[in-house]
Amino acid sequence: RRDNALILPDSASKSSPYVFQLLISIQVEYPEIRISEAEWNWLAKTFERLVTFAAVGQMNGKAMNVGAPREQGLPIPFHVCLEHICNEVKENRGSWDVFSDDMKDDGLDVIAWSPFPDGRPGKPVLMVQCAIGEHYARKAGQLKGLLGDWESYIDWAVKPLIGFAFPFTCSKAKPWRMLSGRGGVVLDRLRIASAAGTRTPTQLLDSEISTWNIVLSDRLERIRLS
Repeated sequence: RRDNALILPDSASKSSPYVFQLLISIQVEYPEIRISEAEWNWLAKTFERLVTFAAVGQMNGKAMNVGAPREQGLPIPFHVCLEHICNEVKENRGSWDVFSDDMKDDGLDVIAWSPFPDGRPGKPVLMVQCAIGEHYARKAGQLKGLLGDWESYIDWAVKPLIGFAFPFTCSKAKPWRMLSGRGGVVLDRLRIASAAGTRTPTQLLDSEISTWNIVLSDRLERIRLS
């Protein structure tokens, strides 16, 4: 930090997942960045894609970004998306009489699983909710509160874990335990960057992260020079 502005090191990778998350988080301190609503929605979706990519590494398995608006190729209607999730994760369909037709994702942004070669039900599954706003902690617990519904939608052979992902850090023990108790497995900036590792992301994700890192860095530089 210099002259009340954050200066990124020259060595920071343009497509660094860590820098991307850092730049999202510091908008709390620099409202002058002026992220529009459309940009914010795009940022949120890019973060979901990063969490999906990181979850593949952490679970050593597979993952899908099912949060609304859904990715191209995924079914938009909720009940059709549920069918797709069951088919991909290879878990049995549950009761679908408990949701309305206007539901979008019911709190689930990313689902990751570690399959066994036999392809049978009963495997480690992680269901993740994402939040990128200043008051992200307020969303912790939303997915946990909806877990009963998800246990109705899908007849899980083994109860899934839940997780809560955000681009901030949480260094203090008490807030960490609170977030863990409410949101499940904590996926903060450090854990997400670590899980993403040095693997090569998809071309879309790499391009989006690079674009945002350049755009937000440039806006910070203009703030410094103003």
